[in-house]
Amino acid sequence: MTGDVGAGLHPSLLDSSVARSEIEAAVLEERTRIAREIHDTLAQTFSGILLELGVAQRLHSTRPEDAWAIVDHVRELAQNGLTEARRSVWALQPSAEQDSDLVGALKRVVRPISVDESVQTELQIHGTARPLPADVGRNLLRIAQEALSNALRHARAQIIWIDVTYEPERILLRIQDDGRGIWPMHEGGGGFGLISMRQRAERLGGEMVIESRPGRGTEIAVDVPLASTE
Repeated sequence: MTGDVGAGLHPSLLDSSVARSEIEAAVLEERTRIAREIHDTLAQTFSGILLELGVAQRLHSTRPEDAWAIVDHVRELAQNGLTEARRSVWALQPSAEQDSDLVGALKRVVRPISVDESVQTELQIHGTARPLPADVGRNLLRIAQEALSNALRHARAQIIWIDVTYEPERILLRIQDDGRGIWPMHEGGGGFGLISMRQRAERLGGEMVIESRPGRGTEIAVDVPLASTE
């Protein structure tokens, strides 16, 4: 017996099967999106809190003023995490105004890390900083946060360089560290965090390149196109 699969089925049954497949695909996509948002909001917030509390613990006996400053920032971070969680429940739509200022957001992220004398951070801006589309700023910030978290928690980096380059038709974000590197390093690997970072870059029409060697640090470069301002 030959013929196309489903050729003998009633059209209404075929339509029902197609609709069911589309629904299942939509549900899977939504579950992936929710998992990504949970990772990029709550998980990163808790990771940041743990990192900063660890710094405060190391400084409390020798530099209590700095330790208390970090505790105050942790309180702010926790409040922001709570706000993000509520926002995710309602709409998962962050503030467009805040998301457009990538440089300001990166400075807020780097500030508490720079207090720790065991870690040196350098933030360099090339070109003229300008407001970004909200989705571009938000996704680049999430990528930077994930890269910083990996460098501090897993690579045990002592120096982290962050470079942002504004060009008329694109923006470049580069995060480099002197840590232990990602091992084994292979395309598409590295766990959910790296996968999420890559997906964010691709959703913006850009690309992310990772270069890493065991014991020689890691460099993550993201290239995202922008509408020309000229």
